[in-house]
Amino acid sequence: MVYRFDSAGHLAEWERSAERARLLDSAEDMMRTTAERRTSGLETWFALPGHTAEAPPRWKMFLVSLAAIYTLQVLLHLVLDPATDRWRLLARVAVIAVPVTALMTWVVMPRLASLLRSWL
Repeated sequence: MVYRFDSAGHLAEWERSAERARLLDSAEDMMRTTAERRTSGLETWFALPGHTAEAPPRWKMFLVSLAAIYTLQVLLHLVLDPATDRWRLLARVAVIAVPVTALMTWVVMPRLASLLRSWL
């Protein structure tokens, strides 16, 4: 069985819940745990819906992430620098970091993970 939670806190709540304990007790004679695997961080960028394969090697995740982040950084700097060149450093960095992170999470990495699935 594979399940996901939106936060470590929600996972911990579920694992401590009376409902989970009741379900495990009622199914004890029908199941056995053969393995447990938890992922967080960059591995989740490479998760494909409906696939439970292991995360790619870290060096492959590094290369794909580097290429994608570098490309997004260059493009966003080209577009936004003229409008933000007089802003303080922290504001300029935030203007780039927020869209890069959002694009990586919801647009770029799901598509790259699917496109590069056989190599990853």
